Amino acid sequence: MADMVHGYAAVSGRPGRILEVPLLGGFGKAMREGTLLATPEAERGRQTFQQWLWRFSGGAA
Repeated sequence: MADMVHGYAAVSGRPGRILEVPLLGGFGKAMREGTLLATPEAERGRQTFQQWLWRFSGGAA
């Protein structure tokens, strides 16, 4: 997640300090365990975050 935030900050022109903090509680646990991921049967898009970031930046990422 931190890499994604750093990439977004770079192309959006919003540099600054990015702090990584652990997510506590049930939501954090579900994220760490993969509970929130789509099942294999789910319909998924094909665009990666890197592809989206490239388009967001106007092809300059």
